[in-house]
Amino acid sequence: MKMTMETLFVDIGSNSIKSLLADFRGGKLVAVADRSEHSRISSPEGLKPDAAQIIADAVNSLCRRSLKNSDKFDVFCFGTSALRESKSANAVLSGLEKSGIEIRVLSGMEEAELSFEGATGDSYLNLLPDSSVVYGDLGGGSMEFVSRQNSKIIGMDSLPIGAVRLTNSFTKNGELDRAGLKDRCASLLKRIPRPNGGFKLVVAGGALSAARFILGNGEICEKREISLEDFGFCLNLAEKLGAEGLSEKFGTPKNRGDILPAAFLCLMEVLKHFEAPFMVHTQISLRYGVANAYFKYGKTLKKI
Repeated sequence: MKMTMETLFVDIGSNSIKSLLADFRGGKLVAVADRSEHSRISSPEGLKPDAAQIIADAVNSLCRRSLKNSDKFDVFCFGTSALRESKSANAVLSGLEKSGIEIRVLSGMEEAELSFEGATGDSYLNLLPDSSVVYGDLGGGSMEFVSRQNSKIIGMDSLPIGAVRLTNSFTKNGELDRAGLKDRCASLLKRIPRPNGGFKLVVAGGALSAARFILGNGEICEKREISLEDFGFCLNLAEKLGAEGLSEKFGTPKNRGDILPAAFLCLMEVLKHFEAPFMVHTQISLRYGVANAYFKYGKTLKKI
């Protein structure tokens, strides 16, 4: 069993690098501070040439910012699709390790399982152990899914439909190929089983936070249930205003505004596939699941 102390968990994604400063007390995860750096390491060709420097700068910044909350903490960094798929990932990881930054790269199945575990801790969702649920987490490079029928997992997968990946793959001459993007998402979503009877559709990801900022006119709206109509409204505004206009009007990060149309189109296909009237947004996801596993099992994140 790991000796507990406050730990900074750094999630290195394709489009952003986020952190959770947390502790484990009385058998429960205690979140101290949740932060984000708007750092994109992926490009149409894979990792950016300066990905290692972007990661190092973000990790150092998040560590400095966390000193406002704690003067002593461990640091555990982990990476997702960009660092498990790019041909240059090994060189980037090796260079960072030499500089003192060690990164545990999650497999797609680990990412799905740990993200779902994190979401189950969101009290708003009221996910009982025997609740039927489909959970999704939309990132920059991939979207992870877990389907549970009552208490049994009936499906778990990592699909290559992240918002950055879709934007890069379906942007031609500055225009987004909406039909092609929707067809790709619809085809891949067939791999995710739908539980029988009633179930909750729960989704995490920065695109849903952005949608709630747009729906709240620059303030994150209290409503966490987002419908097809809501996403359609957000999509029209995102395409009309562009990244710059979205940032000025709603405060969305400029480095995320360009991928929002692809993200919204993808999420609309998710709603259609599961024939759901809305999806419930959770902001408690992968970092929280990784933190739980780390405090229980150490750096392997697995029970041995």
